[in-house]
Amino acid sequence: MWKMDGIGLLASVIRIFRKPREIKVESTVVDIVLTCVYLHNFLRSQPDSARHYSPHGCFDNEDASTGEIIRGSGIEVTSIDRGIRPLRLLPRNASRTAIKIRDEFMNYF
Repeated sequence: MWKMDGIGLLASVIRIFRKPREIKVESTVVDIVLTCVYLHNFLRSQPDSARHYSPHGCFDNEDASTGEIIRGSGIEVTSIDRGIRPLRLLPRNASRTAIKIRDEFMNYF
């Protein structure tokens, strides 16, 4: 088991960062990194996902009044950690409202 910071958390969840890749187009690398950072920030900003993705107190913080660094507990990851966890099961049938919205988009486009 080891503990990690934000970059380690990103790499543990998004598998593309786990080993070197040969990517020949520089803009593709930039797109991949930015997409992953946006996803990371989104997951941390949403209350439902943040509770699981980065629980309170897992990262180091700075006390604004004293400038003291308060160590976070870290995220514990085991060697069997597979990254993104399965989504919870949701009903497969769309609600009538969702179908109506989809149909409106379909007609518009």
